[in-house]
Amino acid sequence: SKIDPSVTRQRLVLGCKPLLNDDFRQQIAAAEEFYFLKTHELPFPHYYEGEYIINIVRHPGAATWSYFNFIKDFSPHLADGLTVSDIIRGNTPGAMPKTSWSEHVEKWLACGESVAPRFLSYSYEQLSITEAEFCQNVSTLLNLDIVNEIGSFPSFNKWRKQDSKLFRQGQCGEWRAKLTADEIALLAHCHGSTMDKLGYRDDAPVPLSQ
Repeated sequence: SKIDPSVTRQRLVLGCKPLLNDDFRQQIAAAEEFYFLKTHELPFPHYYEGEYIINIVRHPGAATWSYFNFIKDFSPHLADGLTVSDIIRGNTPGAMPKTSWSEHVEKWLACGESVAPRFLSYSYEQLSITEAEFCQNVSTLLNLDIVNEIGSFPSFNKWRKQDSKLFRQGQCGEWRAKLTADEIALLAHCHGSTMDKLGYRDDAPVPLSQ
């Protein structure tokens, strides 16, 4: 470890999902070492004592536009004929996730209720402006000390220079200039209830074109 040379740290490799059976999950949940698993998948059916969830949510407009571009750049064989409206409706055959934005979010929120208080939900929009608050919340949740100085995270531009497709813009409101009025209306039509729940209904409703 760069923080403490006397500590040997282990990590799970990319694509480790097949390893995460119940026995192995209970083993690492009980370990003193912390393992962080980043996923876009749906939650496990059950969480064990020692497993915590940090759930990052994002405005459906931003999530839709980001995912649409991700598919075009990294899975072009799935992008043929794919529209933004398909993404909004959750019609992405062969792609992941297999659910719409609201279905995905609601499953994670329901999971959070079942494991509370081992659950922290935080918005991408909050995180972009309140790094210190987010770090403190994670520190409290996991009882982990904040080691590096707040504000020391690498800038978005650093990551974008490494991979401009994966790290495209890093802006919260880019989608507003990219989605059409009908697509924005479709967001509210398909996901309005969940948007209200998360405080994302910040635009006046726009009627869907016939």
